[in-house]
Amino acid sequence: MFVIVFRYRAPLETIDALKDAHYANPDGVFARGLARLAGPLEPRTGGLVVAEGERAEIEAAVASDPFVTSGAATAEILRFHPTWPPERAATDAVRHQGPASATVAVGDQGSASATVAVGEQGPAASPWRSDAGSGRRRPDGQG
Repeated sequence: MFVIVFRYRAPLETIDALKDAHYANPDGVFARGLARLAGPLEPRTGGLVVAEGERAEIEAAVASDPFVTSGAATAEILRFHPTWPPERAATDAVRHQGPASATVAVGDQGSASATVAVGEQGPAASPWRSDAGSGRRRPDGQG
């Protein structure tokens, strides 16, 4: 899985004028079915795409993007291995390396971690919610 970070170099008027072509590009991440999530950053200085596929396919799709080809934005492609939700981590671990365990770091205001075991029975239950770090408490009332 990959994160593509677009950083705008042109005024927003230019970005807005290219937006339809960005989404409709027949060789891009959207038309090729590689994008899983996408949206603008806040403040609006760029955008982010979570994509799934082979690295060469992602690179080719990004290289053809109108934001990039026009020079209106740069793109950085970062590979990552999902660890949340645990079901996704289990699927990714089995696909890439067989049964394993993954440590999930949580929180922007301090740090906490939980280990998710992945084995034949699937991922172990985790007390951490996906909104951890937001000031909300764990479902069991701890932490």
